[in-house]
Amino acid sequence: ARYGEQILAFRTLLEEISNSAREQSQGASQISEAVAHLDSITQQNAAMVEELAAASSSLNGQVQRVHQTIRVFRLNPQDVTLAEEDAVAMRKAAHTLNEAAPVSVAHRMQPAPVSRTAPKMAPSAPARPAIGKTREADDWDAF
Repeated sequence: ARYGEQILAFRTLLEEISNSAREQSQGASQISEAVAHLDSITQQNAAMVEELAAASSSLNGQVQRVHQTIRVFRLNPQDVTLAEEDAVAMRKAAHTLNEAAPVSVAHRMQPAPVSRTAPKMAPSAPARPAIGKTREADDWDAF
Protein backbone atom coordinates (compact mmCIF):
# COMPACT_ATOMS: atom_id res chain seq x y z
CA ALA A 1 0.00 0.00 0.00
CA ARG A 2 2.93 2.22 0.66
CA TYR A 3 4.12 1.90 -2.92
CA GLY A 4 0.63 2.60 -4.16
CA GLU A 5 0.49 5.85 -2.17
CA GLN A 6 3.88 6.92 -3.46
CA ILE A 7 2.88 6.09 -7.01
CA LEU A 8 -0.34 8.04 -6.57
CA ALA A 9 1.60 11.03 -5.15
CA PHE A 10 4.11 10.76 -8.00
CA ARG A 11 1.26 10.65 -10.54
CA THR A 12 -0.33 13.71 -8.91
CA LEU A 13 2.99 15.57 -9.12
CA LEU A 14 3.38 14.62 -12.79
CA GLU A 15 -0.17 15.84 -13.53
CA GLU A 16 0.56 19.12 -11.76
CA ILE A 17 3.79 19.50 -13.72
CA SER A 18 1.89 18.73 -16.94
CA ASN A 19 -0.82 21.28 -16.08
CA SER A 20 1.80 23.90 -15.22
CA ALA A 21 3.64 23.24 -18.49
CA ARG A 22 0.35 23.57 -20.40
CA GLU A 23 -0.44 26.85 -18.64
CA GLN A 24 3.06 28.15 -19.34
CA SER A 25 2.67 27.17 -22.99
CA GLN A 26 -0.65 29.00 -23.18
CA GLY A 27 0.89 32.02 -21.44
CA ALA A 28 3.82 32.01 -23.87
CA SER A 29 1.36 31.76 -26.76
CA GLN A 30 -0.60 34.74 -25.44
CA ILE A 31 2.65 36.71 -25.02
CA SER A 32 3.62 35.81 -28.57
CA GLU A 33 0.23 37.02 -29.86
CA ALA A 34 0.57 40.26 -27.87
CA VAL A 35 4.06 40.88 -29.25
CA ALA A 36 2.81 40.23 -32.80
CA HIS A 37 -0.06 42.68 -32.18
CA LEU A 38 2.40 45.29 -30.82
CA ASP A 39 4.61 44.74 -33.87
CA SER A 40 1.63 45.30 -36.17
CA ILE A 41 0.70 48.50 -34.32
CA THR A 42 4.33 49.67 -34.47
CA GLN A 43 4.38 49.11 -38.25
CA GLN A 44 1.11 51.03 -38.61
CA ASN A 45 2.54 53.87 -36.53
CA ALA A 46 5.69 53.93 -38.66
CA ALA A 47 3.56 54.13 -41.82
CA MET A 48 1.52 56.97 -40.31
CA VAL A 49 4.73 58.81 -39.36
CA GLU A 50 5.95 58.53 -42.96
CA GLU A 51 2.60 59.82 -44.26
CA LEU A 52 2.69 62.64 -41.72
CA ALA A 53 6.22 63.57 -42.77
CA ALA A 54 5.20 63.64 -46.44
CA ALA A 55 2.10 65.70 -45.64
CA SER A 56 4.17 68.06 -43.51
CA SER A 57 6.67 68.54 -46.32
CA SER A 58 3.88 69.17 -48.82
CA LEU A 59 2.20 71.60 -46.45
CA ASN A 60 5.50 73.40 -45.90
CA GLY A 61 5.86 73.85 -49.67
CA GLN A 62 2.32 75.19 -49.91
CA VAL A 63 2.97 77.61 -47.05
CA GLN A 64 6.10 78.86 -48.82
CA ARG A 65 4.11 79.42 -52.04
CA VAL A 66 1.37 81.28 -50.14
CA HIS A 67 4.00 83.33 -48.32
CA GLN A 68 5.61 84.29 -51.62
CA THR A 69 2.18 85.17 -53.01
CA ILE A 70 1.16 87.44 -50.13
CA ARG A 71 4.51 89.22 -50.07
CA VAL A 72 2.91 91.64 -52.50
CA PHE A 73 0.99 93.04 -49.51
CA ARG A 74 2.29 94.64 -46.35
CA LEU A 75 0.49 92.84 -43.50
CA ASN A 76 2.62 94.23 -40.65
CA PRO A 77 4.55 97.50 -40.47
CA GLN A 78 7.88 95.62 -40.36
CA ASP A 79 7.06 93.53 -43.46
CA VAL A 80 9.03 94.14 -46.65
CA THR A 81 6.97 93.70 -49.78
CA LEU A 82 8.24 91.79 -52.78
CA ALA A 83 8.41 95.02 -54.81
CA GLU A 84 10.55 96.71 -52.16
CA GLU A 85 12.83 93.70 -51.87
CA ASP A 86 13.18 93.49 -55.66
CA ALA A 87 13.87 97.23 -55.84
CA VAL A 88 16.58 96.93 -53.20
CA ALA A 89 18.10 93.96 -55.00
CA MET A 90 18.01 95.84 -58.31
CA ARG A 91 19.68 98.91 -56.76
CA LYS A 92 22.38 96.72 -55.23
CA ALA A 93 22.94 94.97 -58.55
CA ALA A 94 23.11 98.30 -60.39
CA HIS A 95 25.51 99.67 -57.77
CA THR A 96 27.69 96.57 -58.12
CA LEU A 97 27.70 96.96 -61.91
CA ASN A 98 28.58 100.65 -61.61
CA GLU A 99 31.50 99.82 -59.34
CA ALA A 100 32.65 97.01 -61.63
CA ALA A 101 32.70 99.22 -64.74
CA PRO A 102 33.68 102.75 -63.66
CA VAL A 103 32.52 105.54 -65.94
CA SER A 104 34.14 108.91 -66.03
CA VAL A 105 32.34 111.77 -64.28
CA ALA A 106 32.30 113.77 -67.48
CA HIS A 107 30.60 110.92 -69.34
CA ARG A 108 27.93 110.54 -66.61
CA MET A 109 27.11 114.23 -66.72
CA GLN A 110 26.59 114.39 -70.49
CA PRO A 111 22.93 114.47 -71.48
CA ALA A 112 21.60 111.73 -73.66
CA PRO A 113 21.50 112.60 -77.35
CA VAL A 114 18.20 114.12 -78.45
CA SER A 115 16.71 113.26 -81.80
CA ARG A 116 16.04 116.38 -83.87
CA THR A 117 13.54 114.72 -86.20
CA ALA A 118 9.88 114.59 -85.37
CA PRO A 119 8.55 111.14 -84.58
CA LYS A 120 6.75 109.46 -87.42
CA MET A 121 3.07 108.96 -86.85
CA ALA A 122 1.35 105.77 -87.88
CA PRO A 123 -1.13 106.27 -90.71
CA SER A 124 -4.62 106.72 -89.38
CA ALA A 125 -7.44 104.42 -90.34
CA PRO A 126 -9.87 105.70 -92.98
CA ALA A 127 -12.92 107.41 -91.58
CA ARG A 128 -16.07 105.32 -91.33
CA PRO A 129 -19.14 106.53 -93.13
CA ALA A 130 -21.93 107.97 -91.02
CA ILE A 131 -24.71 105.66 -89.97
CA GLY A 132 -27.51 105.54 -92.46
CA LYS A 133 -25.24 106.52 -95.33
CA THR A 134 -23.82 103.77 -97.45
CA ARG A 135 -21.04 104.03 -99.89
CA GLU A 136 -21.40 102.47 -103.25
CA ALA A 137 -18.07 100.69 -102.69
CA ASP A 138 -19.49 98.76 -99.75
CA ASP A 139 -20.19 95.33 -101.11
CA TRP A 140 -21.31 92.68 -98.63
CA ASP A 141 -20.67 89.88 -101.11
CA ALA A 142 -16.91 90.39 -101.19
CA PHE A 143 -14.64 90.89 -98.29
